[in-house]
Amino acid sequence: MKESIKVLIKQAMSNKDVRNQIIKQLSSEETIAAVKKRLTKKYKGSLKDQWVDFKYWMKVWHVCLGTTKPDQKKMLNAMLEYPWMLDLLKTTSMGKRYTEGRTGIALKMTWKTVLLQAGATIEQLQNVILDPENTILAQVMVPTQIYKAMGLKYFICETPANTMVMMDQHCHEKYIDNSVNNGLPDDTCTYASQTPGVVLAGDLPNPHTVMVCSNLPCEAGFASYAIMERELGVPTYRLDVPYNFREEGAREAYIKDLKGMIAFLEEHTGHKIDWEKLKEECEIVNQLNEIELERWEMNRSETPPLCNDVLWFPHLCFFQLDAGRADALELFKELQKLGRRAHYFKECSVKPLKYRAILWNPPTFGYSYFWSWLERCWGIGIVNDMETFGTLNFIDTSSPDSMLAGLGEQWCNAAMSRHTRGPAENWMGDLAKVNEMYRPDFILNLNHMGCRSSLGLTGAMIDWANEKDVSNCIVNYNMYDSRVVSRQGIRDQINNFMTNIMHAEPLDSSLLVFDDSNDW
Repeated sequence: MKESIKVLIKQAMSNKDVRNQIIKQLSSEETIAAVKKRLTKKYKGSLKDQWVDFKYWMKVWHVCLGTTKPDQKKMLNAMLEYPWMLDLLKTTSMGKRYTEGRTGIALKMTWKTVLLQAGATIEQLQNVILDPENTILAQVMVPTQIYKAMGLKYFICETPANTMVMMDQHCHEKYIDNSVNNGLPDDTCTYASQTPGVVLAGDLPNPHTVMVCSNLPCEAGFASYAIMERELGVPTYRLDVPYNFREEGAREAYIKDLKGMIAFLEEHTGHKIDWEKLKEECEIVNQLNEIELERWEMNRSETPPLCNDVLWFPHLCFFQLDAGRADALELFKELQKLGRRAHYFKECSVKPLKYRAILWNPPTFGYSYFWSWLERCWGIGIVNDMETFGTLNFIDTSSPDSMLAGLGEQWCNAAMSRHTRGPAENWMGDLAKVNEMYRPDFILNLNHMGCRSSLGLTGAMIDWANEKDVSNCIVNYNMYDSRVVSRQGIRDQINNFMTNIMHAEPLDSSLLVFDDSNDW
């Protein structure tokens, strides 16, 4: 096996295009800047914190380096065919940035989430490359519990682009440009434009089975999957989430649609649904919901133990991106235990906590660790956010129809369905609820310039904030493209608000302005 790997690497390096691509990536300004930063960094923290940091850093490396373990030859071939897979090796760098300046229980909770997310991403890759016959392509906003109950594996189509941008702010830009160059309007939301760019470049593993998607998050996402269906040439089923799911008959229509999806999968894959297995999956959802509601409640205290990505990142990964995993339930139980401990000892995750805020609209993935900057520069703790907050319904597992109704309800209430695509009263109504629950010092409204829904509601939000006498920090940004608004551009807008409106002094003035334009 070792000899075959040597031959494979030798063949790759003899290919001029592959060799040049590897050399270009290793010698890029971004790589050099990242290595210099790691080598010159001086760690601050207790001996225990340093041990936790090192231990989980090693665990994440172990998981990432184990990507090829099941079948080294096939997985190494895949890395050469899909070069974005190499960006998974930057996971430890992402974890270090998320945890920079963080200590105690919050440090441990962050690393635990990064570790499981790395493993979940690699598992999806192994599914589609090593077992394509039993793996389907799936959109992120479709209930994965149904696939699991059918004995199907899945690969989330958004995984490459979402993974890359969180690891490295520039490495996915070629895919956004690829979509635009192939006819997708250049003002399309970059969340929707980057994944078809991956497909058009031939960089998405295709198991040649089926693909399942929905009309979420918006019409741009719907259009992007039309491009992907054409390019991939696989049978595709589209779920239609009702625009106003509170209307009579809307939920029933979605349940009927879920049944249609099951029939489609049974016909094209030969896998049949196991309702007892679906019951087990739904019970996992119920337990996760119970834990998440307790986490929200703990953050209402004077010393919230789960601020910023400590709350957001686990919810994003295991309620939305890869929902309802059994190992995610184990993670949330651990996070619940650690959160309770921090709550009991009044250990806030932000030290020192100067301002409590609500984040409305999705955070910036191109500056995925801006949470750490908020903490270290201004002492800001985000106690809840739009992607996390919503309606968590408990699923009735007494019958197949009640389970499908519960799953339908769960996804009709998902952030992108309920808020940025659903009726305006959902967006404003939930903002009023979360403001009443947490009484924040201000609202941080990240105004994604590629989302016409949220841009159109900016005026209504300003009127609401004025009426309620709530300070409102509006920050224009692009969720996935830092060429539109740079990381420093985001910081400048927050700095201006904190200085001129909140009359605050930074905890560390060296963090107000610095050049990270070539940083990962």
